[in-house]
Amino acid sequence: KFDRMTLGRWLGPSFDVGEALTYAILTPSAEVIHRSSVIPLSTEEKNSEEVKMLKRKYMESLDLKLGERAQGIVPRDDDNLFERKLEDEKIPFFETYEDDDDSMERET
Repeated sequence: KFDRMTLGRWLGPSFDVGEALTYAILTPSAEVIHRSSVIPLSTEEKNSEEVKMLKRKYMESLDLKLGERAQGIVPRDDDNLFERKLEDEKIPFFETYEDDDDSMERET
């Protein structure tokens, strides 16, 4: 395999960095790097004990670096304060129809 390969978390595409098909990757030190060469783990690699250990170390490193922020966003009771209630609004829908004008048919 490659010498520079390391475990990271794929965050999605990088929109303003690099060429097309450049991706944002979260490193174990909680830094976001941008790479165009990203290789997913194979099923065999995912199931290997070595990779499982690397994943544990990766998450431990993130937990140390990020602390509580590593847990993600916790929903609050007032999160739905600005939620739109669709049942209160009239929702448009498309009504199908059939042409009744034969003038559009081609002559053969």
